Amino acid sequence: MHGLPGRRGLSRCGKSNTTNRVWAIAASLAAVSAFPTTVFAVPQRTLAHGEPADERPTYHVHDTMAITIASAPGGVELTAVASTSLRLAFEEESEGMRVVAEIVDFGGSVGNPAMGVQTLDSDDAQGEMVFLVGSRGVTEAVSGPDLSDDAGQFSLFNQLPHDLFPGLPGGAVEAGDSWSDSAVWHSSAGGMATTSTTNRAYRLVGDTMVDGRPVLEISLHAEVRISGSGSQGGLATSQSIEGIVTGRLFWDPEDRLLHYAELHRDLRGGASMEGRPPGEIALMGPQRITRDR
Repeated sequence: MHGLPGRRGLSRCGKSNTTNRVWAIAASLAAVSAFPTTVFAVPQRTLAHGEPADERPTYHVHDTMAITIASAPGGVELTAVASTSLRLAFEEESEGMRVVAEIVDFGGSVGNPAMGVQTLDSDDAQGEMVFLVGSRGVTEAVSGPDLSDDAGQFSLFNQLPHDLFPGLPGGAVEAGDSWSDSAVWHSSAGGMATTSTTNRAYRLVGDTMVDGRPVLEISLHAEVRISGSGSQGGLATSQSIEGIVTGRLFWDPEDRLLHYAELHRDLRGGASMEGRPPGEIALMGPQRITRDR
């Protein structure tokens, strides 16, 4: 669904070609398999972030995005794939907790058979994300990891704190209850500065089982708007995209952590580059988050 102020990705020269320019226009923009479960009604209970029982959880995030850019005289279709693993640690704060998410693995690719495929590895994404979480969700982004320009164009790092710690009501709810929140984040990569805004609506579906663990299923419907501007190869570039992210979140009430999530984006808009006809952009694809147990 869904950059961090403070320390940003460190720029590294090189890897500049036609694929990079097309990717930079589209892939800096946004931020799920059928999961058979049986859902039961859940009695009223408190649903809020707090000190997790699992003190050092590891998450794996897999993100796939189909990118279509249509412009005269032709268009291009790209596939972008990114996977990262993060090990989390928690520190108590006066109004919540500080989360330190260390990147322990990263890999990715973008391109197509005709244009070639650019690959990224663990050297492109290192360090950690630090952010603050209150009872209802992320309250402040403190710092981000060290990213190459190419890795910085993958949206998952910008929105990941909000995906791992989604908005919660912070109080008592029961099956069928709904709540909402909103978030804004900024990112900069590959010569583009981007602002993302999301308004998210949640609904508690009920109790279910995932990986043999009792969890709460929460549905998500988010409206996303992304705008950006910058320079690519010395040419002024701008973009504006909006759309929907839908998904299912599976919250572990015992550990007070997200256990599993499946999200799907359908985002569409346009981009323009100085001296070229404007183009239409579509970004679609799933993101999956799993936690080791």
